[in-house]
Amino acid sequence: MTQHEPINSIPHDTAFQLCAEIRQECRGKWFSAAYWQCGGCVRFSKGDPARMCVSNAPGYRGCNLVNARYDGLARSQARRARRPLDMHAADPARDRAVG
Repeated sequence: MTQHEPINSIPHDTAFQLCAEIRQECRGKWFSAAYWQCGGCVRFSKGDPARMCVSNAPGYRGCNLVNARYDGLARSQARRARRPLDMHAADPARDRAVG
């Protein structure tokens, strides 16, 4: 990591994958703000990833939609890692006793 890159930067591939997912989800939903934001981004960048919103800030943090999706994924993964294991999840005797 370079000294100019923030600690909470988004990996390049992940940033552009999330960007593509968001664009796909908002495709055809002309009534949503994301449709207009993504459409303008692609239109004005002419599809060049280096000129897209996601590339406009260090660590690929230039797009608020990508940032929100990435931060949500990171929070859910952190919660899953902290969650205690369910003691009954791997108990086959419990599964057979249903009835």
